[in-house]
Amino acid sequence: MADAFHVKRLAVLVEAYGIAPRGRHALTTLLDLLAADPTAPTTVVDPDRAVDIHVADSLVALELEPVRNARVLADLGAGAGLPGLALAAALPEARVVLVESVGRKGAFMERCIAAMGVAKILFYVFLVLFLVSIVMHFVRGRSVP
Repeated sequence: MADAFHVKRLAVLVEAYGIAPRGRHALTTLLDLLAADPTAPTTVVDPDRAVDIHVADSLVALELEPVRNARVLADLGAGAGLPGLALAAALPEARVVLVESVGRKGAFMERCIAAMGVAKILFYVFLVLFLVSIVMHFVRGRSVP
């Protein structure tokens, strides 16, 4: 049986960005969780679509030297945890802070963090986001209507 598209595509991404086997396993786990968890806070859950829309789109940040070299990253308004979870998988030495104000999204991220086995991920649910940006090397934010 041939590998599914997402398996092949993930292999290409892992090679392109030099992600270690442990990181590849974490990314595979993330794709599995997106597909299996009915509470995943995204409409893109099919792994063959999510590998590009979520994982590849998150990992493209690694093309920026400040992101590759950051030791502390923040994902403000983290939603489903992307790009923060994917970057945590790719950068095992970095501390990643996921900040989200919606409890159900936070609950999903907590399940992902536990299943992915990626260390150094901190998760916070709170609204005062600007305080976190003061101590970060890289901050990603999203406007909320």
